This record gives sequence, C-alpha cells and structure tokens, in this order.
Amino acid sequence: MRNFLFNSIFLLFLFCLSACMGESGNRMGYFRYGVVTTDPSLSLSTSDGTDIRQISFPELNGSQAGDCFLVEFKADFSESPKSGIYAAEMSTMEPVRQHLLEETEATLPDTIPSSNEQFLTLNMNKGQFLKGRFFVHIELKEHHEEQTEAFTLAFNRDSVFHETEEGSRFYEFHLRAIREGGIDSLKSTQTEIHALNLSSFLKEAALKEQEAGKDSLFFRFQYANRVQVVDGDSVLSWSPTALYGVPLSKID
Repeated sequence: MRNFLFNSIFLLFLFCLSACMGESGNRMGYFRYGVVTTDPSLSLSTSDGTDIRQISFPELNGSQAGDCFLVEFKADFSESPKSGIYAAEMSTMEPVRQHLLEETEATLPDTIPSSNEQFLTLNMNKGQFLKGRFFVHIELKEHHEEQTEAFTLAFNRDSVFHETEEGSRFYEFHLRAIREGGIDSLKSTQTEIHALNLSSFLKEAALKEQEAGKDSLFFRFQYANRVQVVDGDSVLSWSPTALYGVPLSKID
C-alpha cells in the first residue's frame, strides 16, 4: 500500500519524537521533522521544539531547498561543530507532502460541496512550526484505497486577519481536499503528516505584528469536514482548529 511504510514510521514517531535511545558515547537516536536548506551548505534543519539544528548526511544529495522530511537519525549534539552543521547517520528519511499557501479573491469558506469531497480533521496538538512550514497530522475520513488527493490551502486577504473585542488577533487559512480515484468498496480513516507552507505570508504578517508591538503571531485553519442539509440544500461544513502561536523570532 502507498502509505504502509510511512504509516509505520508515523506510529513509531508518536512514541519517539524526543531522543529515543542511547548509544556508546554521546550519539543518540532521534525522530524529527526536517526542512532542507542550502545555507551555508546543503543540510537539513531540524527542531526539538526549542533549538533548531542543522544536520548533514550523504542521503540528502539531490534534495532541493525547502523539501520536507520525517527523519530518523543518529547524531552527537553534545558539542557544537565549528561549521554549525552536525554530521548525522541516517536511518530512515521519508518525504513529507507539502502544500503551498495560495491567495484567492473568492469568498472563503466555500460552501458548495464536491461529489468527491475528502473530509478531514487537523490535529493542532501534534503540530510543529519549522522554517515557515507547519507540520501537522491530517486525518482523512472514509479514505479509499489507492486514492490520491488534490489539496487546496488558501486565504483571502480581505478576511485572513481577525481581531477580537478582547484585543487578541490571529490569521486564518482554509484547507480542503478533493479525492481522485480510489477503490470505492474499501474505505478507512487514514492519518498522514503534511507540511503546510506558510512562509511567504507569515514573513509579511510578522512585520505587521511587530509594528503592533506583538512578540508572537497566531494562526488557525478552517477545514472541510462534512456536508449538512440547510433548507433542503447540501452545504459544505467547515470547522476551525485551535490557535497556534509562533514567536516572531522564529519567522524567517
């Protein structure tokens, strides 16, 4: 199955996001999200939630800047190398599907359902922001075997910014998926890790928040998760996620 290996790593990832095993010396094993960078040289930026480190390994050759991965590797982080890049021994490296944020002039959220609508749920509690990408667990409902999905991650500039009466403020994006192909008789709920690329927009938004005297930026997603009947018409229903905050210092 297309996602068998990926899901196996995902299950391990749930238990092993932090350092998962010790070895002789200071070399440890890790599961991490990673984003490829070419500055100062080809390497992978990873984060444990507090510190961002860069690692290098031969298997990274051929990757492009901005590529996203879920990686298992062994490294010694006890001392900082002069180059700023740690040498790592790669165990597994799985690509993470990435979606670019697109601007639209259409009214959001759209309420007209597609016959091939792929309903989903986003789990913000397991999300992580790294190098402009938000890595998130997406649960695909009634997923058909062998199907593919066309994702749309969008915002409307007229409605992306929200400010409450209490003075809190946040940005809102809309995620939708349309099913393509698949075997109709076989359905299941499938959880996948995706990277939502908010980089360009958040750089712009961070300047606005800084001018307003803020030290963090908050955002959330609306996702299409079911169809309901309103006055005899089938209407696409959207649900909001919890807010996620990012310090402005981490938006580069």
